[in-house]
Amino acid sequence: MFKKSIILVFLIFFSNQLFAEWTHSSKLTFDYYYDSVSRSKYTQTKSSLLVQNQQFKFEFSYLLPEQNPPEQSFIDYKSSEYFNYLLSYQYNDLMIRYGKLHTSLGKGLTFNNSINFIDIGVDSNLLGSEISINSNQLNMTVFYGEIYNIFHHERDVSVSGYELSTPIIDNDRYSYTLGTTFVDYNFEEPIIQTTTNFFETVQPSVSNDRNAFSVYHQFYYDFGSLYYEHASTNLSKGSNGHYLSSDLYLQDSTFILQYSHYEQFNLSHDNNIFQLAPTALKTYTYTLPNKVLYRLNVDELYVLNRQTAYGISYYTPLIEDSLLEISWSQENDRSETKYSDVYAQFDYMGFDTLELKTGYGVQYFNIVPYNYINIIEDIKWNFYEDYSFNTILEHQKSGRANIARVNRYSMTFMLSKAQLGSISFLREGSDRSNSVWDGTQIDWLINSRSSMRLFVGKRQAGQRCIGGVCRAFPEFDGIELGLVYSL
Repeated sequence: MFKKSIILVFLIFFSNQLFAEWTHSSKLTFDYYYDSVSRSKYTQTKSSLLVQNQQFKFEFSYLLPEQNPPEQSFIDYKSSEYFNYLLSYQYNDLMIRYGKLHTSLGKGLTFNNSINFIDIGVDSNLLGSEISINSNQLNMTVFYGEIYNIFHHERDVSVSGYELSTPIIDNDRYSYTLGTTFVDYNFEEPIIQTTTNFFETVQPSVSNDRNAFSVYHQFYYDFGSLYYEHASTNLSKGSNGHYLSSDLYLQDSTFILQYSHYEQFNLSHDNNIFQLAPTALKTYTYTLPNKVLYRLNVDELYVLNRQTAYGISYYTPLIEDSLLEISWSQENDRSETKYSDVYAQFDYMGFDTLELKTGYGVQYFNIVPYNYINIIEDIKWNFYEDYSFNTILEHQKSGRANIARVNRYSMTFMLSKAQLGSISFLREGSDRSNSVWDGTQIDWLINSRSSMRLFVGKRQAGQRCIGGVCRAFPEFDGIELGLVYSL
């Protein structure tokens, strides 16, 4: 009743704008999944609607509940949580939003649920309201709501916070902006008092309050930029986090520097993802390096006890029509190196119809210890006017000293035509068990409103990553079909 009243007041208060010109669009998505390994199948249907004018925007989507959801999903298909809605109103510098939000403060040290991980079966949306003002002299965001607990399938964490920033210096040569963020988390959890051979005493749930505060500095100048944010929490004495990033432009070359350090800096509750503190570690776009990417695993609690990460990337045109990338990143836990990687890639675009990319890198895990050596060849041939043929060859050698290494490979052959779609032939293999995973994928743009995606074959077990968050998925052998229709 309370939620309906808020929406009604929202509409009445701005009723003078309701007769402006409206536009609308809608989308219907259908997915079918069958896995012969687990002998499971399910369908998933999602409908969405967008209605807007110059001031208002109404977004609605509904994910139909299914009887046989995949076991690896954190989505509660049996609840009403997947009726999503977001109401927005904008007038000059003022923006008001109410519904299921994804937002962040600063660079995410104190709060960040801005990334929707629905493709890997995770969504930590915030049900609440947000007011923001963005002007030349002041930027302000204030929000309040409840986080969806992906493990308990309920909203048991209330969150409120704000971000304020203002330009201190702003001229043609450089600018300096000072900002601050604050967030307060409040949740309830039971405390087990005593356990004996006869009984267990559990007190009523008590409030557990956590908060975090940060200050950030942002500089822009002719030859680059600099960002630094320092955050502290009420968890314990010395609980704090630091993040620094800088871009330097020197003639045709670019340096990207990153640094992060966290001491007892963990605001998470029941593994929920609402504090995605940035890291300096590199992300990969190719298949094999991405499968072993060192990142946050949503199946396990990720605690930033004492971790320091460094990252350096260098880009330069080595010769005409080329680009050389060299990067190094490392994360330490206390004084011990936990993970490091080195990667170099050379791109050449000097041919009329060919684009060549060659990459070489090493990912090293000191915990085991274990390392992965990656070699990448990416060749794209453009022919006729709208056609292209892309070949991606990846080889990965993994293992540790004095132990026989395991060789893995991945091959992708993709033929595509602009405005029509593509067909891809995929193969992954390993010499550990002489296993091979073959698959075929078709992406078809049926018309301006419809598209289809079909995958038939096998997919090797491994992790999938979105925005630095990874989940492990089991081996797949079957069919995936996706249809999208837009109005």
